[in-house]
Amino acid sequence: MFDFGVIQFEHNAFIDSLTDADAQTIFFDNLVKAVSNRKRSGGALLILTLEIIAPKKGFKKGGIAAKRQISDYEESLKRAARIINKNLRREDSFTRMAVNGFYILIRGEKKEKQLTIERFKKLFADRATYKIEAHPLVGDLTATQWLNQIDMNYFRESSNVD
Repeated sequence: MFDFGVIQFEHNAFIDSLTDADAQTIFFDNLVKAVSNRKRSGGALLILTLEIIAPKKGFKKGGIAAKRQISDYEESLKRAARIINKNLRREDSFTRMAVNGFYILIRGEKKEKQLTIERFKKLFADRATYKIEAHPLVGDLTATQWLNQIDMNYFRESSNVD
């Protein structure tokens, strides 16, 4: 079984040290502002969750193969972060919410929502490597309520990985 405990997952309160994604607190502040702005001005909000799928095969801890596997996985996280960062607009943001993936906050107009989803699905089209899901804000939820809904889905699904 793949050992997520050895994957680098720290931040300096501003950015994730491995991927340069926003720290979770920065992301949450951006989310609160975006939800508040949506209530005043309308528009659409969308969080995309991106999971980097772990290797199915685990190796002996501390062995050369295990170290290589960890290094490769961390490179996959960095590569995904670069792709996300390159494809975000200035008003969008993302964070490494879990050791194995990212939350991407997209702001825009309702008509753009489906195009944005399709664009990111194309960017991360390799289903053996990535799992991407869209979570549009529906109704009048607070940022915390919306994030809790997404967390329940993301972390429940991630914990079912063998």
